[in-house]
Amino acid sequence: MTEMTFKILSADSTEKQLSLFNTVFSKNFNHSDWNKKHFESPRGHTIFIGAFDGDRLAGFNGFMPAEYISNGSVYSAAQSCESAVHPDYRGRGIFSKLILKGHEVLRDRGFDLIFGYPNKNSLPGFLKLKWIEVGSLTCQLIPLKTSDYIAERFGILAKPLGIIFDRYSSLKLHFALQSNRAVPALDRTTSFDGFNLTSDDRDWRFKTSNAKMIDVEDSRGGRVTYFAVKQTRNGGALVWDKFSNQSNQTDPSAAIRALIQLQRSGWRFANLWSSNQDSLEIQEVGIKVGDSKISLLAFPLTEKSENLLKTCMLRPDFFDVDTFLVSES
Repeated sequence: MTEMTFKILSADSTEKQLSLFNTVFSKNFNHSDWNKKHFESPRGHTIFIGAFDGDRLAGFNGFMPAEYISNGSVYSAAQSCESAVHPDYRGRGIFSKLILKGHEVLRDRGFDLIFGYPNKNSLPGFLKLKWIEVGSLTCQLIPLKTSDYIAERFGILAKPLGIIFDRYSSLKLHFALQSNRAVPALDRTTSFDGFNLTSDDRDWRFKTSNAKMIDVEDSRGGRVTYFAVKQTRNGGALVWDKFSNQSNQTDPSAAIRALIQLQRSGWRFANLWSSNQDSLEIQEVGIKVGDSKISLLAFPLTEKSENLLKTCMLRPDFFDVDTFLVSES
């Protein structure tokens, strides 16, 4: 058994990366998607660490530059992403060694912290490496127009029940919009706390996904832009509370208007992801999905970021979750 070597990957290793990634995850990502995501970001190129058995790429992990802001302080961050280890090399601790090498490289390059949204398989590995759970996202399923889905699933005789349910869903959205029962609008004008996304970031994210933009008005006359990401023919994810043109204030009535637009355009379902801080804003709008939770983990690289993680929970957003960024070809 040869000893593995770990090093930063160069741009000309993309072919090996794509081949390994598509093999491990049974995907079909192409060069164009990969380059848009990792080499055209306004934050800079993704840093990839690779594990080699001789000339063979056995595994790799990416670290995508980002920026976190808390109480006026800016933290240089990197998001762990694209973790892949070939089946022939599993059980040899390669994943952990890739992350530890990432700690070393990013610390040397002046980053303050690393964060990530691991899946259930990689979560235990991160926790063993002393990463800290600092936030989470939960999902609410929003039924929008389900009659065709119900007919396909249970037969054409069930379609009338689906039509009744569609009417109920529509009334529920309109009632929530009119009554403002779930609308204690949160005012975030005093200080911004979260991952910083500029208009350049927005344009890049839009280019690297199969998203449509929805521009709606909130109850105070402000404009809010949402991204709707159609992930399946049944629906997708509405990115919540990201681009408000009104001083970082949020108003759930805008999200409800966006959902109504999706319903009218034929979306069957929407998944509305929210952090703990958003939960009051969207209560009673959807149905809680029991096991749909994504944990946000982080690892401090500097004393400054260590103090941050000791004193507060980070504010995650579905917009930062890695799986959102690239659509399959």
